[in-house]
Amino acid sequence: MKKESFWKILATILLLVNIGTLGFLVLDRKGGNMPAKPDKLIIEGLHLDALQVEQFQQLKKAHRNGIDSLDEAEKQVRKSIFAEIQKGLGSDSIQNQNLQKLAEIRNQKDQTTLLHFKALYKLCREDQKAYYHNTIEEVAKILMRGKPGAREPKIGKS
Repeated sequence: MKKESFWKILATILLLVNIGTLGFLVLDRKGGNMPAKPDKLIIEGLHLDALQVEQFQQLKKAHRNGIDSLDEAEKQVRKSIFAEIQKGLGSDSIQNQNLQKLAEIRNQKDQTTLLHFKALYKLCREDQKAYYHNTIEEVAKILMRGKPGAREPKIGKS
């Protein structure tokens, strides 16, 4: 009887610990520890007015469409790379072409993002431009977070 009681108590304790751990993990993800969405941070950080918010939403949509298109192109090139790999060694010239295409797509993504942030800067009034650097630095931290091996960007720092 004592052994059964011991095991019941132990099982109950382990069950409570598991429930507590799961609760902590779920609450921690939904808690106030989460960073703001980049668009919300931009709107609030730059103190955009209603017209600017509307213009920013159009900029954001155009940027997202451009990046989505480039993501799709990148996916197709990666499929081609793995199709070559499945052939065995594959053709070095085709692989080199594919790697060059990937580099071009990465460059286009960076250019698209750069143009997006330049357009955002032009959208700002003179008084808002004072907030631009710090706001964009915070946005960059959020965007870089969560990617394996990513570090916080050091914008404008040596």
